[in-house]
Order: sequence, then structure tokens, then C-alpha cells
Amino acid sequence: MAPTNLSDIQPPATEAIPTKSISIPSTRLEKPPQVQVLGKTKSGKTLKIRSYPVFDNLEDERLYRKQHLAAAFRIFADRGFDEGVAGHISVRDPILTDHFWINPLSAHFSLIKVSDLVLVDEDGNVVEGDEPVNLPAFAIHSEIHKARPDVNAACHAHSVAGKAFSCFGRELEMITQDSLRFYKSHAVYREFRGVILDGEEGRRIARALGNGKAAILQNHGLLTVGGSVDEAAFWFISLDKTCQAQLLADAAAAGGYKKILISEEEAEYSAPQVGGPEKGWLAFQPYYDEQVAKTKGEFLLMDRSKKPAAIGVTATPPQPTISLANNVVQATLPSGESVTVNLNGATVTSWKTASGTEKLWLSEAAVLDGSKPIRGGIPVVFPVFGPPPSDHATSSLPQHGFARSSLWEFLGKSSSESAGRTGADDTVKLDFGLSAGLLSDDSKSKWPYEFGLVYSVTLSPEGLGTSLQVRNQGEKSFEFQVLLHTYFGVEDISQIHVKNLQGKTYIDKVQNASTHTESNPTVQFSSETDRVYKELDPSVPLVISSGDKELFSITREGLNDAVVWNPWIEKAKGMGDFSPDDGFKKMVCVEAGAVNGWQVLEAGESWEGGQFIKSK
Repeated sequence: MAPTNLSDIQPPATEAIPTKSISIPSTRLEKPPQVQVLGKTKSGKTLKIRSYPVFDNLEDERLYRKQHLAAAFRIFADRGFDEGVAGHISVRDPILTDHFWINPLSAHFSLIKVSDLVLVDEDGNVVEGDEPVNLPAFAIHSEIHKARPDVNAACHAHSVAGKAFSCFGRELEMITQDSLRFYKSHAVYREFRGVILDGEEGRRIARALGNGKAAILQNHGLLTVGGSVDEAAFWFISLDKTCQAQLLADAAAAGGYKKILISEEEAEYSAPQVGGPEKGWLAFQPYYDEQVAKTKGEFLLMDRSKKPAAIGVTATPPQPTISLANNVVQATLPSGESVTVNLNGATVTSWKTASGTEKLWLSEAAVLDGSKPIRGGIPVVFPVFGPPPSDHATSSLPQHGFARSSLWEFLGKSSSESAGRTGADDTVKLDFGLSAGLLSDDSKSKWPYEFGLVYSVTLSPEGLGTSLQVRNQGEKSFEFQVLLHTYFGVEDISQIHVKNLQGKTYIDKVQNASTHTESNPTVQFSSETDRVYKELDPSVPLVISSGDKELFSITREGLNDAVVWNPWIEKAKGMGDFSPDDGFKKMVCVEAGAVNGWQVLEAGESWEGGQFIKSK
């Protein structure tokens, strides 16, 4: 006959089973390994334990994280963790580290593929993806990712056992080996305030979580975090099962059965064996493998055949889109303008209008892999312009310094609306960084100063801005020069005029660096031209025209000098990376800079200069 009550399946409480205390053997390892295996064959071969992969590049790691995130949603669906549009899992982007990937609002967990995932920045802008995201999801996940740089993934769902246990507003007891995964590593958030809609509530949850791996959200559900999405997802699966076991144990205890808790001494010793990050990552892999086998890898696909119909939510206004691949950052505004920046030199290599018209000139032979400076676009010249003086601290550096040939960091982006406009963000600013720690040993030995550069590229429908901030982060002062070596694309150099230089003093490098005063109302081109105009008023725009038609105007801030350059026939032929040979007919350089003498920065000081280019 089937059992009908607890007494039918367990001994009554009055029949206590005698127990005796057992001391921990002294032969146990002081710090046992997180993953316990028998890892050798009879022949002595060591068998490899699966572990988080090492990637050749960040693009590969991004794909790995997205694939395992998509798998985690399907694994959650299999376990009933889905409930309408509630529940979400996020993973930090390894390239744009203040961004994270998350599920779209209306996609069922069981259908999510890699291509469905949405990339969101720290301000809540959808950077990549076709659908909006759950507002409570952003409120929770964004604050956790901000508060915990060690956390790369977070999971939240309304599982049945999690919801049931959360109503007690208490921590788990250490009643099983699996409970030890959360020993002194979980918290209870007791401030239920309804649906979470603002960042302050997310910050309170992040504070309650502290340095732990899990939080029980009272009257709500469960939350777990980890260094990988694999780890965070497994902690959630385990936490849900642990809550279920706790509820069953509590029910039995209510019938008079005594729970035997794991001692503090044993918990301290055993918790690292079952609750370490490597163990969490490894424990998720069988679930991942099951999904690959069961779906034949469907969730890895980069297309989605059936999107759910739109539902009644306010659509996210169009946002600038940002991509980073192969050391190239590209930003496109909702209105169609775009800019491309190569991290080698932080060189702007393309600036296009909404109609797709290219405004910069780039040599067909430009080397883009970082092995030499890029010919064309907007190279950044720092800390010296031209061949370095033999009696200066920059004397050992190459011509135009090291900034244009160094690999910069992409620091991230910000976006904003133009004054008086609502809806889509129509301006995007990309920030790039270079410091002494990123230089090659050769460059550091030739210019041994502690510095920090932040180069900002700002794209708007009105034009393109580029600015450079220089900081002295060391204890010694240093001198430097800056130039934004802009190559403008033109139709015919013979028709080009550069205006607003009349009466200004210039150094003519074609004529043995002799000094002259510009007597013509415009600068025109019929031979090699290489002039440094000094002490200009940066608020007066330099204007590039073709005949009577204005093409560009350039205003500056902090950059009081300007170089006007065209190599003409023989010089163009002599440069191996200048192509085609007659490319000089299609370009003119008007370069805003601070190159007449030296800028001096004392320890702790900073300097900034920039330009804004309007295209007519």
C-alpha cells in the first residue's frame, strides 16, 4: 500500500537515532581542490579537466559568452524558471565592459538564440538588438554590474521554490552538502517594494548582495551572480533546488523531526570544495552539452525565423549603433552619419554624411594593422610634430611621435540629444585612451614620462569633433606638441582654396623653414605645399572651398596653429604608402595643432585642445 503520511515513510520522532561526534581527520588537506577528480591513466597520462577557455581575441570571447547566455535561457525554460516576460539573465560584454547582453522583453526562454540577445549600455540605451528590454531587468542588472566589477553575469527568475522560500525572509540553513555552496555567500533582501522600476532599488539590491554569489529577494524570487554566465546559471539552478530541499526539510521538521545542521567547522572546510567559481563553471557544462545535443545547436544560430509580434510597450527611441571588431570601432547615428576609428593610432579612417558621402581621404595603400602609422584620415600627432629636435627630450622618438603608431584602448561611448530635440539620440562621443603603461618598451625608454591621453571623437549631424586631453600623471614635468593631421577628401586640388589665413605668419617648410606673412586672401595649390601657420585665433574658422563652394569649416579650441599640406607629384610618388600616385589631386591637409613651441605640463596638470569640422 502506498504511504499516506510522514510516519509511513520515516521513523517517528520518539525513536531517535543515536549519533556520536566524529572529529575531522588531521590527514585532510588544509585547502582541498575545488574540482576533485581521478585524473591519471594506468600509463601515467594526465587527463585534462574542462575549464573556462583562453581566447585569442575579445571577439571570440564575446561570441562564447553570448552562446552560453543563449543556452542558459533554454536550460532555465526546461526547469520551469520562465514566467511570461519575468526573469532575465545578463552577461557583461568583454569589449564594451560597461555594456551587457540580456534577453529581449518578449522572447520565450526556450526560443532564444544568439541573434536575439540585446546589448545595453550603462545608461539603458539599446546598442544592438531589435527589441526593447525589461525595465526591471535593467534596473537590477545595471546596478549589479556597476557595483561588482568581479561579476560578469547575473541571473534572476521567479522559480516556484524560490518564490515559496522567499516569503519567509530568511537565509538558508546548512542542511546538505549542496547548501554549502551558499555558506556565508548569500543574503536576504527584505525590502519588497513591488515591481522594480528605478536604479535606486537596484542599488539597494546590489548593496544587500554585497560580495556574495546569491540573494533571496523577499516575496519576489532568487538572484545569483558569477564570474561567468555558466557559473551564475548553475548557482541559480542549485539555489532553487536548495530552497526546495529547505522547504521539504522544514515541512518534515514541523511534523516533529529534528534537522541535523552541518557544523560551522565542517562548513568552513567543505564550502570551498562545492562553491568555488571553477566548480560552478564546470557544473554547468553538462547542461550546455545537453542543449547542444537536444537542439542540434539551434540556439547558436545568428537568425531568428519567428519573432513575436510587438506588444503594448513604449518603443526605445532609435539610438546610435556601435560596433568593435578587429581593432576597429564604428558608430552610426540614427540619421545615417557614421565614423570609423582604428585603434591603431586611434585614427579616424572614415567620416560619412547621412547620404553616405565620404569626407576624409584614405590612401589605398594605408597600412591598417598597426605595423606603421595610417596614411590618411585623422592621425593623432603626439608628443612631437615633425622630426624631433636633437636637443629635446623627444629626440629619440620617430617623426610625429608615438601616438599615431600605438594601440589605443576604446574607453566607451556616450550619447545625447541635441538641444530642443526629443526622441533619438543624435550625437555620439567615442573615447579612446593611451598611457605610458600601454606603450612599447622601446617608446617608454625613449620618452620616460607618466602620462595619460583621452582622445574623444564626437559625431553629430552637424559635423565631426575630435579633441585630445593630456594629463601629467607622474612627478616630473614634460613638454609636448599636438597635431590633428586631418586629410580632407576633395574633388580637384587645383580648385581648392583655404580661407582666413591672410596676414598670418607661417613657416614654409618647402623653402628651408623660412618665415613669411600670408599676403593672399586664400591659399591655393599648384605645387608641393607645407606650411605652419602660427598664432591663429581658434574661434575664427578655417574654411576649405572649391571655387566659390564652401566644403568644410574648422573651428578650434586650444589649438592656435595650423598646418596646410599637399605633397604634390614627386613627394606623393616617394611615399610607399601613398596611393594612387595622383591621389594628391583628391586630398588636402588642414591640420589643427599646437606645434609652435612646446606645451608644458607640471606634475598633476592637464591640457586639452580640439577641433570641430562642419561639412557643407
